[in-house]
Amino acid sequence: MNVLTFFAAIAILIPASALAVNRAQITPSEMMAAIRAADPAQLDDVDAANVTVSSIRVIRCIGSDEEPTEFECVWQTRSKGGWTNHKSWLAIDGRGWHFIN
Repeated sequence: MNVLTFFAAIAILIPASALAVNRAQITPSEMMAAIRAADPAQLDDVDAANVTVSSIRVIRCIGSDEEPTEFECVWQTRSKGGWTNHKSWLAIDGRGWHFIN
């Protein structure tokens, strides 16, 4: 049995629901709007007034099965010293993205 056959056999044994991950796409402009609307205490020392679309990178947003509209997002802001990592919970609704506790 080669490696590819082995992994194919394992994939058959794992239910599709176990492989599914609740992911979301959030653009830098959507993240910027959420940052500007957020309470400063939620922003991990990010200066909302100085955030621009080009200074934001969204790495990934992964949600839980329990609440399909809430996502833990890993994102970065650029500053003079390079890129700074952040991890925050955001929710999406009819008004767009917003930070949650």
